[in-house]
Amino acid sequence: MLLGGLWHGANWTFVFWGFLHGLYLVVQRLTEKTYAALMQGLRIPTLLRIAINISIVYFFTCLAWIFFRSADFSIAMKVISGILSLENFTPHSIINKFVFLKGVLLIGLLLTVEWMNVKFNFLQYSTQNTWFRAIAYAAILWIIVLLGTFGSSAFIYFQF
Repeated sequence: MLLGGLWHGANWTFVFWGFLHGLYLVVQRLTEKTYAALMQGLRIPTLLRIAINISIVYFFTCLAWIFFRSADFSIAMKVISGILSLENFTPHSIINKFVFLKGVLLIGLLLTVEWMNVKFNFLQYSTQNTWFRAIAYAAILWIIVLLGTFGSSAFIYFQF
C-alpha cells in the first residue's frame, strides 16, 4: 500500500494515504476473529452488522482520502479539525456539513435498499414486473439529482 501511495506522486501525503490503507488491512486481519466473536456475542442482527461494517470502512476510507487530496499535512489536519469542530458555523462550514449530511443520507438510503432487497428480493421482483422497474429507475434518478454533487471540479487523476 505504501508503493500505491508512492505511485500516486512524490508527496508524503500520498505515502501516508497508502500507509493508512495498509494499516487498516493489518488491523482488520489482526482483529477479525475477535470482532466477529464480539458481534455474535452481542447478538447483533446480520443486516445491522453489515451496516456497521460498511460504516466503519466508509469512515476510515474517507479519513485516508483527506490526506490524499491535501497538499500537505497541515492542510489535512485543518480539514480534520474543521470536520470535528462544531464551533465555527460560517456559511462555508455549514455547506460542508450539509455535503456530509447528504453523504450520510445517501448511505442510509443505500442500506435501506439493501435491507429491502434482502427482505423482499427486489431483484427477482423487478425482472418480473416492468412497472416496478420503471418506478425504481425513476426513484434512483430523482435521488441522484437530489443528493448528487454537480460541480466543475476536475477529475482527480488529471493532476498526475
